[in-house]
Amino acid sequence: MIEEIGMDLQTRTASLLVVGGLSAGLAALASPAAGSAKGCSGYADPLNRSKSFWTWAGVEQVKACAAQFGTDAGSDPLRLTPPHLAVLLTRNPAVVGALLKGGADPNSKNKEGLTPLRAAAQHIRNPAVVAALLKGGADPTIIVNGKTPFDLAKKNKKLAGSAAYGRLGEAHDASTATRRAARQEADANSRTADADDAARESVSWRGSCSVGQKLKPGQGCRIPGGGAFTVRSDGCAGNVPEIPGPLSIGKVSMSGKFSSKGKRTMSSCIRGHVSKGKFTARYEAENSVWRIEAMP
Repeated sequence: MIEEIGMDLQTRTASLLVVGGLSAGLAALASPAAGSAKGCSGYADPLNRSKSFWTWAGVEQVKACAAQFGTDAGSDPLRLTPPHLAVLLTRNPAVVGALLKGGADPNSKNKEGLTPLRAAAQHIRNPAVVAALLKGGADPTIIVNGKTPFDLAKKNKKLAGSAAYGRLGEAHDASTATRRAARQEADANSRTADADDAARESVSWRGSCSVGQKLKPGQGCRIPGGGAFTVRSDGCAGNVPEIPGPLSIGKVSMSGKFSSKGKRTMSSCIRGHVSKGKFTARYEAENSVWRIEAMP
């Protein structure tokens, strides 16, 4: 009889977990028959025939097995850790709390990115399990597939109105506001950087390039037949002409600076000479100008 129950539990758990009917499947698991083998068999292996461990084990038994075998995922192909199993199979907040208090990772993820808190928010009807996870350090702001635990909890009617549900909602709102503010700041920094770049790289065109022509910072000339050469406001070559032919450039240096927000940006500076195809321009340091030496 025990053998038959064990095989039935294994078959149902394997099929329901793998196929994805997690909520319905876990709810359908029966309690073990009297006389089921005790010990830690099945502690970290829900597909094991002795999976019934999680239907009878109490706080002390779980603590003993955690001390002996740790709290990482066992041989389960879904990579469910003991905190996952405690949430999904015991639904006992005391057992969940004991695991986390003993050092189990409250934010452990299985192969699909499922955390114990996400599993509880979506499938568990007891708000105390969610509360135990939050008390144990579970992060309610982790986003997987674009959703926070609260997004999943909104479809779990048994959690609605509970204090745990409220905490998930508060964390969701705060996380959303933080992400929105971060995006707005990034957009503002990007616009500022673009404006700075545009101002710095504004070019005063001096007509067509010609041999002997000298270009000051902020000036540029156009190469007949296509391409152009510009000088940045800091005196560095602004570009390499887009014309056919081999390329040769002089000294290249890198520099960085920090914005008021602490963001560091890097830029390169070309000085010495720029040759592309039959075009050559050379930097005259004494005059801080670029002189056109050869043209196509």
